Amino acid sequence: MLNITRKIGEKIIIGEDVVLEVMEVSGSSVRIGIRAPRSVPVYREEIWEAVRAENAAAAKSTPTKLPEPPKAGNQGTSPRPSVRTGVRTVPQQPTTPARTSVRAPDAS
Repeated sequence: MLNITRKIGEKIIIGEDVVLEVMEVSGSSVRIGIRAPRSVPVYREEIWEAVRAENAAAAKSTPTKLPEPPKAGNQGTSPRPSVRTGVRTVPQQPTTPARTSVRAPDAS
């Protein structure tokens, strides 16, 4: 492990596009600013470990049976929300377009 001593405002450059900056030191805590491209994931260690443990547990579990798809006659009338929009898909009655009238402005 590389150990580097830095003061507030000093930076550490990692590779071509990751910059670590010491923002604040308060007692035994150090606040670090990280500038990295969005394509580079940045996690706190405890979050990273929790995600790895959850992924490992999911990989070991046996999959549960998925629900059966709806029968062919019920398509489009499901009372459940759509996965994409969260809006219920209920057949709509055809509507007639509203009549509008346009008046010319008064010339005064």
